[in-house]
Amino acid sequence: TNTIQGITTFLNTGTLTFGNNGTSNFAAGLTASSPSSVNIYGTVKTTNTTLLIGSPINLTGNSTISGNTLGNITLSGTINGGYTLDLNTTGTTTLSGTVGATTALTSLTTNTGGTTAINGGSVKTTGVQTYNDAVTLGADTTLTTTGSAITFASTVDSSSGAKNLTFATGTGTATFTGAVGGTTALGTITNASGQQLTFSDAVTATTIANYGTLLFQASSAKTVSANITDNDTTTIQVINSADGAPGIITFSGNVAADTITIGTTSKAGSALFNGTVLQGAGTTNIAIVGGDVSGEASLGNFANTVTVTAITLDDNTGTASVTFSGTGKTITGTINGLAATEGTITVSGTPTFVSTIGNSQRPSQLTINGATTFQAAVQ
Repeated sequence: TNTIQGITTFLNTGTLTFGNNGTSNFAAGLTASSPSSVNIYGTVKTTNTTLLIGSPINLTGNSTISGNTLGNITLSGTINGGYTLDLNTTGTTTLSGTVGATTALTSLTTNTGGTTAINGGSVKTTGVQTYNDAVTLGADTTLTTTGSAITFASTVDSSSGAKNLTFATGTGTATFTGAVGGTTALGTITNASGQQLTFSDAVTATTIANYGTLLFQASSAKTVSANITDNDTTTIQVINSADGAPGIITFSGNVAADTITIGTTSKAGSALFNGTVLQGAGTTNIAIVGGDVSGEASLGNFANTVTVTAITLDDNTGTASVTFSGTGKTITGTINGLAATEGTITVSGTPTFVSTIGNSQRPSQLTINGATTFQAAVQ
């Protein structure tokens, strides 16, 4: 370990190298904006003071850049190199240039606490990207991995305006643990074909352009404000990650998908659709599935127009039910139990049903509490 106690500024215009897998500790702060490039292999850190590298960074080995622990980290240039990079501070880490655009990093990890500002528009790794702190997007951003996961362990927001977040083709599963857009909304969130996005908290965005699977964890009540569009073979799942009664996922925008599943045979789900539910490019099937214990009842509540192929109610130990609560809304799509006498239907609004109910497998109960029009058989 090499330690320099005073404030350090590098004014050379050639290449600056921190190498040999050692530790370079600039206790009072580091500024390196003049060098043409900075090579890093090992640890570069300060002690609760600012660390600024304005030059392009080349990783020549697995590396850590640290504010240890409060110092802000500002990396203004591009970052490239086929190695791991850990960014550790409870202050703010600012990535102003692209990351991995020329040579993808092996992985990128930030520590818990603080904020990572992704302002350069893209981050590309071959392995995982793990953001353990809050993330802000200062530009429309594309994240890319080679089949590896991306994890947001805290919140994700735009820094100003509504920034788009895109996951490139080939990227693995992306998991959002904290709220998305809770402070400043995102624009369009776009997943890759076949990719799953998992949301464990509220989502505030203009649109989710779905090309794969969207999983909304229903362990607690939360709201998804975005319109959700169907662009490929798509699935929306609403499932409680824990045992017991689910929280309600409220979809404020319009929703379209090929398959919508509320609950599974082992976990319950509950969803309120305040926007329209539209048929995808082909057929659209909605399955409401009760869980494997009596407290795991699953519910789909539709407060607006529904245009789908079929709604299926699957009672297990937990029940499956559907409610139509909208005023003057049209419901298109057959409604059946998975088997005879499975599922219940409640009408609390004043809908018009265009398609048959119980034509193949009669649900156990139909309760009507409002003026209802049936244009096809009810069996």
